[in-house]
Amino acid sequence: MAKKSAAQDYEIDWIQRDRKVIDGLDHLGIELVSVNLYQAMLPGLTNVTERARYYAFYPWTVHRYAQEGPKSRTKAAWRNWFRALDFTYAVACMAHERELGQDLGSSVVGAELATNLIKNEPAGAKIDLHGPSAVGETGTVPETGAYFKNPEGGFGQYYKGPLRELGVLLEHGSATWPDVQLSNYAGKRIAETLDGQEPFDELKAIALKGSARLGDLAEIGKAIHPGAIDADSEEASLLRKLFFGDDRDLCKGQQSEHIQWRRSSLLLMLNYLREAGAIKREDLAYEFRWGCASGHLPDGRRWAISPALGDAKRAWAAYQRNDLLNYSLECIFYAALQEVDREPRRPGDLVTILADFSMAKLRADGERPGLPALPKTVGEFVAAMRVEEDHASSAWGPLSTWALADRLQAAATANDVPAVMALAVRVLGRLATDRGDCAPQPFAPIPNAVEMASNHEVHLRRWWDRTESRASERTSDFLKELILEWVLFRHLRVATRKLANQGVSTYKFRPEEGRLLLVAERLPKPTYTAPRIRQGFRILEDLHLISRNNGEAALSDLGATFLGGTRA
Repeated sequence: MAKKSAAQDYEIDWIQRDRKVIDGLDHLGIELVSVNLYQAMLPGLTNVTERARYYAFYPWTVHRYAQEGPKSRTKAAWRNWFRALDFTYAVACMAHERELGQDLGSSVVGAELATNLIKNEPAGAKIDLHGPSAVGETGTVPETGAYFKNPEGGFGQYYKGPLRELGVLLEHGSATWPDVQLSNYAGKRIAETLDGQEPFDELKAIALKGSARLGDLAEIGKAIHPGAIDADSEEASLLRKLFFGDDRDLCKGQQSEHIQWRRSSLLLMLNYLREAGAIKREDLAYEFRWGCASGHLPDGRRWAISPALGDAKRAWAAYQRNDLLNYSLECIFYAALQEVDREPRRPGDLVTILADFSMAKLRADGERPGLPALPKTVGEFVAAMRVEEDHASSAWGPLSTWALADRLQAAATANDVPAVMALAVRVLGRLATDRGDCAPQPFAPIPNAVEMASNHEVHLRRWWDRTESRASERTSDFLKELILEWVLFRHLRVATRKLANQGVSTYKFRPEEGRLLLVAERLPKPTYTAPRIRQGFRILEDLHLISRNNGEAALSDLGATFLGGTRA
């Protein structure tokens, strides 16, 4: 018989018997501040609303249903109508990509099943569109074979909330389906931009028929694909105005604060690309975040912006620093799990080991310079992490905050626990002193953010307060307490709260007989949060404000004209 692990020997039986064990996310419960910040700065966009066309396509499905849907406005009637269009759209787009021989990374809802459905089929094959999209008489989605579990597909799962936030959809309060209607000032205007377009009329006819030749679907997909919005079309014009708040009547259903912040963030993104020049498309969001934090462009030049965008830049800089704080703490948590995986340890012994790794000097690694051991007191530690402006001639030099963060990420990938601890603590030290042009309260530019953050224990301002109030303490003692409070015990509190409130176990270790025992099957890698910037850039590209050439993104001619001197 295989020998049981220590974690199995000390397993808490009632948790295993009565509770569901899941991997979970945010194991320290510290990411909510970052999430709330980016939600305030890009309202109406989410991490799953990736394409501009869906902001027109889904209103169009509601509009066409109102005009020519079945007389019986039941839940099942609406869902069958909508899901047929939604899935047919997916199959047509994937058929077009197959014909091109390219994966366009199109983020089409239902793309996985659509791709499998047409795989290895000839152009003349008849594709069943009804089976994967149909619901039962009560509107219930079948257990197997459906293209999407949400009864309203990607509309209900991803875009319905943002479309409400943008004033495109309104609640109507009646018993008929769908449970929303289009606003006259925005929803109908946007939906009608697709009316009368032959490819969309053909899409609707095929969807209602329930089957079509693969070749016909590919032809339609070419015109309706998310990347096929005509730059000069009314659709593109209205969507640009919707996102940027350039039409008062179109945007009257939005909160003025939301318009201001989304507009400022999107303009800042365009401004950055204009000043930086071409950037690899996959690096764009990453470079933008660090540009905001450092105030520099990728080539080391200062990033000069107009005062009108100053608050937006300071807000995204504060976001990036706060997210880097979170990442560093997650790296410490990961290092702690690695050590507990080696041997169950008492908390005091564990924090001593981790603090010793943190205090030790770090050897040079290739072109990365060695780093000295940390000074004895917290004040000296923070002072040692300060980089004078003259010394940091390049924001991307080997001792920059970016370089330390990049080195930390490499150490975590390599599972190098001593290096992870040494670098994570030095990044934290840098965050205490490298504040850029952040105000004394870093979240001050963002509406309600200061009050929101005050309800949380761990965030950037709390870190500043902690280092300032304990400047005379011994660095090693300070780090031991930090690891114990903000990492080890915090994980146990968060996991216990999730167990009590949600009935799920997210424990990665558990205390037993005074020791911490690893119970995770997989150690969670530290991650940054995903702040919608990538999706924002993608939507700007869909609307032809950003061009792409050989994998690089740059401001398009239309984008340059749109940005102009008066905007940014």
